[in-house]
Amino acid sequence: VRLITALSLLYEEAAVIEESEKFLAQDVSLSRRRIALLNRSFSLFQVGRVPEALAAVEDAITIAEGTGWEFDAWQCRCQKGTFLMLIGRIAEAIPLFEGGLQYFDANPVDGAEPDTATIRTNLAFAKLLNGGTEEALTDLVHLDQLARSKGYATNEAITAPLLGYAFAL
Repeated sequence: VRLITALSLLYEEAAVIEESEKFLAQDVSLSRRRIALLNRSFSLFQVGRVPEALAAVEDAITIAEGTGWEFDAWQCRCQKGTFLMLIGRIAEAIPLFEGGLQYFDANPVDGAEPDTATIRTNLAFAKLLNGGTEEALTDLVHLDQLARSKGYATNEAITAPLLGYAFAL
């Protein structure tokens, strides 16, 4: 699972898909299976294999829910929300982001702040796509400042262009 995660961080999508297929064919613990499925779902989505990506993230959600790992379940649900948003199913995505943020705000975990900021950014983007330009603009200004002040470079790479897009509307 470490190899799959490392390949995912390097955006080696084909390698993630190949290695996760081999890995998931084995009898592995549920926690490792969930991590592999989540990474696999992202890579499948990146290469345009959307139905398979959605199936993999659903499997990850099912594992997290079945084992009582609520934090992990919400991470998986929010990843599903991102996929749904990006394929135009915004009305389905927004409640996933909102539910996840409600959970994460009530149950903070040290080190998860950049991930939570990304989910907030995805929610702002969904609102923007859904016609909520003013609310999204307010959120994106705050999120862009947060990313810059905290040094969340990956988040800033997302917030900055979305902020420009929102201003252009």
